[in-house]
Amino acid sequence: FGLPDHLPGFCDPSWIDAFARYVDAFLDRYPEPRFFTPVNEPSITAQCSARWGIWNDRRASRADHLLALAHVVLANVEAIARVDADRAGWWIGAEGFGCHLAATPDDEPTAQEARELDDLVWDLHFGVEPGESVADLADHVPNQVLERIDAATVGHDRVVAGHDMYPVSVHLHGDRDEPLTIDERLDAYDAAARRWHVRYGRDFWVAETSNLGLAVEEGPRWLDGLVGVLDGLRADGLPARGICWYSRGDQVDWHTMLARPVGETTEVGLFDQDRRPRPVARAYADLARRSG
Repeated sequence: FGLPDHLPGFCDPSWIDAFARYVDAFLDRYPEPRFFTPVNEPSITAQCSARWGIWNDRRASRADHLLALAHVVLANVEAIARVDADRAGWWIGAEGFGCHLAATPDDEPTAQEARELDDLVWDLHFGVEPGESVADLADHVPNQVLERIDAATVGHDRVVAGHDMYPVSVHLHGDRDEPLTIDERLDAYDAAARRWHVRYGRDFWVAETSNLGLAVEEGPRWLDGLVGVLDGLRADGLPARGICWYSRGDQVDWHTMLARPVGETTEVGLFDQDRRPRPVARAYADLARRSG
């Protein structure tokens, strides 16, 4: 999510080659690793740095957002290509996974535009034609950057794409009186994951989840429901490979995306601040035992 102080930001292309040098040095020094996540959550990194204006570059425009996204994707795909040239490594991905629901039929165009923007990070990684609503990518990103991305799209099968799926990942476009229920959020992921697999055809897993967006006591119900969705996907032949609760302990200021550094606890851990296991920790341990 961040860069060393000597690099100016994700909208500046100089960090891409600096990251490539780091990847080369890592591969040269450590021959054993086989599983890699070169850039964590490329789309979230770009969004928070160049659209919401809260991290790194602290810019807030569509043009900066698309430029930062292209730079982050380029760094990631070229890192994956370097790994591939060095060894038979796997890309174990982690990416923010939005689910967009329309409150009414009139809100569907807005929801679809949001889906196409979320898809863009995967489209660039896998060489899929982006949706019409993000056609302005070419207006804001230099041709040489897009050409480098095209040359390094991930073509091999040593991929488990990561869906970072939280309760808060489900977005309702338009207005309605009732809040989204847990079941509605789970159904939204089920539908979105199926659509994603039709579009990309890759193995995937829930790389991150927690009760973020729900009360802490609802963690076990959320986990059980999300595992049920994954079981249903697998029963229908989709390659859903696993689930990871993030994180072991609580976080700090994460419910505000670090926008306000006030030291407030975000209660999403398997264990609380005093290292006491929450009910979801026991549920997660039981799941691990049952899964072997």
